[in-house]
Amino acid sequence: MKLLTLRLTQNMHARSSLLALALCVGATSGEGALGIFEDHADIGATRRAGSAEYHAATQAYTVSGGGENMWFTNDAFHFVWKRVSGDVTLAADISFPTAGGNAHRKACLLIRQSLEPESAYADAVVHGDGLTSLQYRETRNARTYEIQSGVSGPKRLRIEKRGKYVSMSIAAEGEPLH
Repeated sequence: MKLLTLRLTQNMHARSSLLALALCVGATSGEGALGIFEDHADIGATRRAGSAEYHAATQAYTVSGGGENMWFTNDAFHFVWKRVSGDVTLAADISFPTAGGNAHRKACLLIRQSLEPESAYADAVVHGDGLTSLQYRETRNARTYEIQSGVSGPKRLRIEKRGKYVSMSIAAEGEPLH
């Protein structure tokens, strides 16, 4: 499996930033303007429009967003996505552009049922303060739950769906995912 690189930029006019890459299959059949992804969009009511860029030479994505959160029963964030079905895996190196900033900003790898703000989902997420979690909403309009990792600020994330189970793997920079 190829490891993607996700570089994040923060919209300085937003109280927090939330950015996501959609889950896609490990093997890809070519790259377009957004690499392996189909499109990108703001989900829910965001304060500022987000953006996404793919850098083919480095196979890296730069994603910027001005959404409020993915939590409770409704979400607002910028999403780079590709439609998939069945068992899927996505892994990425993740970095914020600067240290500090909003402790609650998030970067996540995400499996989402739809592009609606209240959609069911599961994500592997790293917060600006290093908090790392597997978050999920089991059904549309339901509450979001969280399983926190004991590891703070990993540089690598992986989310994997096998059947009806979703798992998260993490690692330090240059280390294998576990």
